[in-house]
Amino acid sequence: RVRIYWPTEKEWFSGRVMKCNKVTGEHQVKYDDGDKEWLDLEAEKVQWLGDGLQSPSVVSKSGKSDSKKKR
Repeated sequence: RVRIYWPTEKEWFSGRVMKCNKVTGEHQVKYDDGDKEWLDLEAEKVQWLGDGLQSPSVVSKSGKSDSKKKR
């Protein structure tokens, strides 16, 4: 579980890391509201939550088909 800070909303949003793309280094986050986005977690303000942590599955370059949320 993670929380991602959205500076434009001045709010934290919770979700799960579902996949990791080894080519781009991005992770797919599925938010609690069902939305998904690919993020470079090193460039985001992230809080890692202890419960329910699992290793995300690794995807190829083609796994980047989900749309990104706009910030």
